[in-house]
Amino acid sequence: MSRWSRFGSTLPFAVALVGLLAYMHSLTAPFIFDDATAITGNRNIGRLFPVAFSTRWVVNLSFRLNYVVGGFNPTDFRAVNLAIHIAAALLLFGIIRRTLMLPRFEARFSGTSTWLAGGAALFFVAHPLQTASVTYICQRYEAMMALCFLATLYAFIRAVTTESRAGRMLWAAASVLVCLLGMGTKEVMLAAPLVAVVYDWIFIGGSQPKTRRLRVGLHAGLLLTLVGLAAMEMRMLATMAKSGHGITGNATPWIYLATQTEVILHYLRLSVWPSGQCLDYAWPLVSGWGEVWAPALVIVGLGVATLYGLVKRSGWGFLGTFFFLVLGPSSSLMPAPDAAFEHRMYLPLAAVLTALVLGGHLVLRPLVARTRRPLLVWLVIAAGLTGALAMTTHQRNRAYASEEAMWRDVLAKQPGNYRQRLALFYALFGRDDHHGAEIVIRDLMADTKAGFDRKESSDTPGRDPFFYHALASGQLGRLMVHSGDAAGAIEHLALAIRALPEHAVAHNNMALALGVLGRYREATLAARAAIRLNQGASRNYMTLALLLVHQGDFAAATDHYRQAIELSPPPHLALNLLLGWILATAPDASLRDGAEAEQLAMTALTATHARTVRGLDVLAAALAEQGRFDEALTRLDQALSLIDTAPTSAATDDEVSLPDGLSGWGPSADSATLLERRTRYANSLPYRAAPLPLKP
Repeated sequence: MSRWSRFGSTLPFAVALVGLLAYMHSLTAPFIFDDATAITGNRNIGRLFPVAFSTRWVVNLSFRLNYVVGGFNPTDFRAVNLAIHIAAALLLFGIIRRTLMLPRFEARFSGTSTWLAGGAALFFVAHPLQTASVTYICQRYEAMMALCFLATLYAFIRAVTTESRAGRMLWAAASVLVCLLGMGTKEVMLAAPLVAVVYDWIFIGGSQPKTRRLRVGLHAGLLLTLVGLAAMEMRMLATMAKSGHGITGNATPWIYLATQTEVILHYLRLSVWPSGQCLDYAWPLVSGWGEVWAPALVIVGLGVATLYGLVKRSGWGFLGTFFFLVLGPSSSLMPAPDAAFEHRMYLPLAAVLTALVLGGHLVLRPLVARTRRPLLVWLVIAAGLTGALAMTTHQRNRAYASEEAMWRDVLAKQPGNYRQRLALFYALFGRDDHHGAEIVIRDLMADTKAGFDRKESSDTPGRDPFFYHALASGQLGRLMVHSGDAAGAIEHLALAIRALPEHAVAHNNMALALGVLGRYREATLAARAAIRLNQGASRNYMTLALLLVHQGDFAAATDHYRQAIELSPPPHLALNLLLGWILATAPDASLRDGAEAEQLAMTALTATHARTVRGLDVLAAALAEQGRFDEALTRLDQALSLIDTAPTSAATDDEVSLPDGLSGWGPSADSATLLERRTRYANSLPYRAAPLPLKP
């Protein structure tokens, strides 16, 4: 067995290399799903300070740092996620290795502890189930929580096993500090102090009498971090209550727990045989325990075995306790909005894989020992399994290549998930595939029509036919507006509003449709209704500002554009340009501010590396407003050359999609329009905007 230790020091490097190889090709995948809420749609992401010390503030701060360094570059965000994942795998390696080197295991695993730990860490870093917390960027919450959790346990082990008193104190302090930091990553971290108690009970006990006082103090310190978590949780709950949001779903705790028995079995199946993964299951809630008696018996059996192992101070009891304690906050009696998400298994998977590695070693050891080269056999088994997992991870990451790829993957696996069929529509609409988007939205409406007519609802998020038929009708109306059929869209938008009168999006889309038709008074009322229903949505204020501009109310439009900018995530290029255009060209001299308009245009040009024609148009108008006509001509010539040399550059000009009937005002990317303005600037005349003629 001495040959085992010869290459053991290379295992941490192997873990890092396998992680890099498994995920390297996925780094350029786009933001997806809830990334919009946590990252690209987060209006505060550009502000490092102040830091709101509520739950998850640590991860939110890391997102802000990512943005400050590289903007909305998904590669940068995923690189940090991958670094966190590899670090967590290395900590798992250290925890298992040091545990197997404790006196109670030293004889049984003498010479193999490093390799067994390495095997578990390799499987952990390569397992495809982890893509839901690594490739899916916003679930850094889960991965960073796991990193802090494992770091807390690793430092605890070092504190109670280190020989020097100074070393023990330093490791103990580190354990408490990282645990406190972890309380700011995700609520599941509350299990860390409890896992440390269980670890001490099972593995340390009376074997380390000289550290008894230290351990008592250390446990007290770890448990005190729960006070910090409680304070942060109360602050978060107060914030959510103020905004009208909650953290629990509609299911009763009893029904949610019953549903979790089959969900947990599904997690365990994916741990052993990772096929059929799905980003968003919209897992249906069961109606009662009679539907899940078989999985419930299995889970109860595992729970009883865990309790027995805990009483007997068995290592298997620790792994079971670790699994249930970590999974418990999201998978027991507290109903989360969704019953199943794979990212919840990120840390519990460590216990499952450790059990499989140790169990496999104990079962196969007598057989492998009979071979001529047992070391080679173990290496082949470990390399084969790691390679298979890494290849499966590589394959799974292909689903993250685009929004369309992911939602078609979900559609194939969960066709009853209406939420992601709507997301597929958004993806197709976002890349101007109106034909494909119409097929998807009409299919969704057809599949939900019967349930809508019966006013059938569901407590399962993503599977409510009434709600999603109404949403789909509104989105079909939106599609028709952008396709040039605003009159035909009104009927679908009206249905959505009648079914969901408190849904701001439908009112906003109705405002756009009415505006395209020139029915500005009705459109303005609809836009104001959208703002009343959702005062935090930037798009609602932008729509109202646009309608006001078309009616000649530049002053009110300016105020609403500023409000839209305040509520939108950076860099809000289109909003900057629309506001800058008013400030540079408004007929009312009291509204014009060429210097601010120049600043807004330069912000857009800097963000796009001067590749925005509309940005150059605004800048030219701002310079002309200040009497700097030669500079204005230079900028317009730059815009004209950009149109000639890079006709696709218009894609960088606007981050907000507007229907044709409302997009005729403001900065332009049309060469004829720019040439007309150039003539004015050549004659030392600034440009003055005017509302478009009212439609009959």
